[in-house]
Amino acid sequence: MAEVSLRLRVGRSPVAAWMFRGSATRTGLGAALRAGDRVTVRNRRPGDRLRPLGCRYSRRLKNVLIDSRIPRAERDRIPLLCVGGTIAWVPGVTIDDRFRVGDEERVWVAELEDMSEAR
Repeated sequence: MAEVSLRLRVGRSPVAAWMFRGSATRTGLGAALRAGDRVTVRNRRPGDRLRPLGCRYSRRLKNVLIDSRIPRAERDRIPLLCVGGTIAWVPGVTIDDRFRVGDEERVWVAELEDMSEAR
């Protein structure tokens, strides 16, 4: 499998309309993300779970990817943005409902840039 090289930027921003539409490269994350939380990017692991946007219960990441029709060969290449030990964003697929943008005026914005094409 080819390596993926990414740059992650996380910062604060006012709520904007684009945050309510899905994007493969950026997302808005609500109040569940607090200053000082550890934010990491990793690949998927066996047993990963998250609570997809709008869902009242957690689901296996594997099943979320299958339901989203992500080809098997691409599933291991999807970077997962984690806050602490929780998967907060699966780019191009969903965010965890606990990180949904609510009625806050300012939220966290996470942006991924693919650096492998720049080589």
